[in-house]
Amino acid sequence: MNTKEILVELCNRASIGGEGDLIPFLADELKKYCEVEMLKDGGLVGTIKGESDYTVLLEAHYDQIGFVVTEVTDSGFVNLAAVGGIDERMLPSSRIKIFGKREVKAVFCSVPPHLKKDDKSAPKLSNLYADTGTLHGLADIVSVGDFAVYDYKAVALSDNYISAPSIDNRAGCAALLYAASLLKNEKLVPTVKFLFADKEELGMRGSQTGAYTIEPDLTVAVDVSFGDTPGISSDETGKIGGGGMIGISPSLTKGVSDALTLAAKNTNSQFEVMGGRTGTDIDGMSIVKSGSLSGLVSVPIRNMHTSCETVLIDDIESVGGILAEFVKNLREGAF
Repeated sequence: MNTKEILVELCNRASIGGEGDLIPFLADELKKYCEVEMLKDGGLVGTIKGESDYTVLLEAHYDQIGFVVTEVTDSGFVNLAAVGGIDERMLPSSRIKIFGKREVKAVFCSVPPHLKKDDKSAPKLSNLYADTGTLHGLADIVSVGDFAVYDYKAVALSDNYISAPSIDNRAGCAALLYAASLLKNEKLVPTVKFLFADKEELGMRGSQTGAYTIEPDLTVAVDVSFGDTPGISSDETGKIGGGGMIGISPSLTKGVSDALTLAAKNTNSQFEVMGGRTGTDIDGMSIVKSGSLSGLVSVPIRNMHTSCETVLIDDIESVGGILAEFVKNLREGAF
């Protein structure tokens, strides 16, 4: 598997509110390694059958942040609300695409610096309009309730870095695909389920319905976390190039975190210590029904929740490698 090429393809496809072209591509890639089924809530599940029914669930969310149209004007402008945690500082002059009756390109309006009266605060999304350049008939194409996403392609930076709007959490999806490619021909004791969940950015919804359906014995979530950035304290970030960030938290199962650490002994890895909830899908998945043992491995990225999230491919492969080694070593009743 070429992780870099797969990540670029994942990031160049959209998925928000059921709109976009990501799922068919993701399903086709997953089918290379295992049997695949769709859940009714939009979740995508792949299965590699092991020698036992002891089920390990590896999960990543595929949805992205974006926008929903709240107003369409007669002069070609649209007002939007946030879908997920939008960084409003990034919006002026940013490009978006709207999923109307056909795809419509737009750009958020930006007040020229010559005309600004106050540079101290970012404009609120509710006060911003996006310009479609459509003088007549926009309401025939775009309607209130249509979804939109940032309109930027993934770009390769130097030294194996990729920058794109939806690294969160296509990086996690790529890590799961990489793990599946490593496990495809392995003789495994546990049965492995790969869940690509929807609506994490809207309250971690799809992961919980997916876990309810699958009822795993053990669950490991994969998400992104904060990578080292100038101006941010090192105790708040992981190191880009430091490998997968193994979660350590009282809300996670210590034995699972220890086993993930052992699985990472031959690859780059680092710890992410949290005092309570992790802020990821594992918080809800671990307590669905009668609950499951739980772990977390994250990919460090920069510029989270912007149009230029940035990741190092080596860190994605580190996470996928840790997951694969963890599953290969797992025996029923190990915890």
